[in-house]
Amino acid sequence: MKVLEELAGKYIKKESNNIYRVENYSDSEEDIKKAIIRAKNALASKTIAFSLDDFVLVRITDERNYPRNFKYFPNDETNSWKKIENPFFPIVGYLKYNVDEFYRTLDVGCPHEDINYEKFNIITPRYRDTKHFSINSLASNVNRLFFDPIRFDKEKAVIIIEPLKERITDSRLAILNPVDTFFDIHETPLDISPSAIFMVQEVFYNELDDLEFKEKLPNYQVFIYKDNPALAVDLVLSYLGYIPQRSYHQSFIKSQYFFDNGIEVNDEEYIKQYQNYMEYLNQFYLHTSYLEVPEIYAKVRRESARDYIGMPGVLHSETKYRVSEQARNLESDIKTYQEYITYIFSLAGINDKVRSDYLHLVKEDVLDIGNDPVERTFFQSFRAYEELLRAIIVKLTYPVFDGYTKKFNEHQLSKKDIKHQG
Repeated sequence: MKVLEELAGKYIKKESNNIYRVENYSDSEEDIKKAIIRAKNALASKTIAFSLDDFVLVRITDERNYPRNFKYFPNDETNSWKKIENPFFPIVGYLKYNVDEFYRTLDVGCPHEDINYEKFNIITPRYRDTKHFSINSLASNVNRLFFDPIRFDKEKAVIIIEPLKERITDSRLAILNPVDTFFDIHETPLDISPSAIFMVQEVFYNELDDLEFKEKLPNYQVFIYKDNPALAVDLVLSYLGYIPQRSYHQSFIKSQYFFDNGIEVNDEEYIKQYQNYMEYLNQFYLHTSYLEVPEIYAKVRRESARDYIGMPGVLHSETKYRVSEQARNLESDIKTYQEYITYIFSLAGINDKVRSDYLHLVKEDVLDIGNDPVERTFFQSFRAYEELLRAIIVKLTYPVFDGYTKKFNEHQLSKKDIKHQG
């Protein structure tokens, strides 16, 4: 809408060929939000003639995983890594915090206060065959009771915006959901569209030492923003002629409203028409439903995901992709533990029988937690082998043990191919 384009123009200035700056917008967040709601309210006063030209796919990547090769690749051991719990962390904690007189007097090659107690310090690959996008907005954060939130508004980031119409007939399109559209790219990577728009956070842009990537960026429209990526995306979309539509909790679209002289202004009717169009796209292109979730997924919700009952759209977490991903990552973690423990035990001269017994208990500990969103405790393996684990660190000394752990992680990261990031 022209009114939103004009509003965004107050905050966006062209700097040079294809390079724009998004500035001085954070203090105006409430005014910008109200302007977007007002525009949607006015547009929905009559039936909206939506078309594919009205929608874009939006994806955010962090400073470590931006698409250096202007392609999206599936996550695997060449490009995606995460820190997981070290099975030695309980014994390291005992040594660090001197739980009793016996531990306080153990000679581990350094003062106990110098021990670096880091629970998550083993590096392992992460696997995922899908790449995920929101439609006409940045993905919203997910707040979880008793757990850290899942954040998409990363500080140093690269955001990529692409026309939906260029992807709608792609055979790799698995789910079309405004809050969680994704593509199955396990067989072939997904090339970023030549008509894509890039948004790059200012500090990251200034620090960027990837000269090849930076030199190619001006082949696209590039918007450099300072902070508040969700609001910056709203402004850039408005500037380009799209109407932003944020999601809530990365699960569904939620109506927004404000009061003007005691009169409520909301976007309920706009959302209704927007969702009806999403339903049309799902039926026409994927032969499925967005508003009425197919029975295979409705059954999953009734049995285990009650919070999602009645919510439109299928999420990745409900699909076969998630089940496969969890199984593969669990298998990968167990393999990493086996490699790490074999490495440390061999350096300490532990025989194969003892190592095999301990590895069995570690595997049981990992499988006992499974894919539950809780931390691994290694309760069984630590309880049975506390004396041995302590003896290993005493024999090697803590500084040497810590050095071997770092060497193991360096070996893990040596497999990384930055050209496959994205």
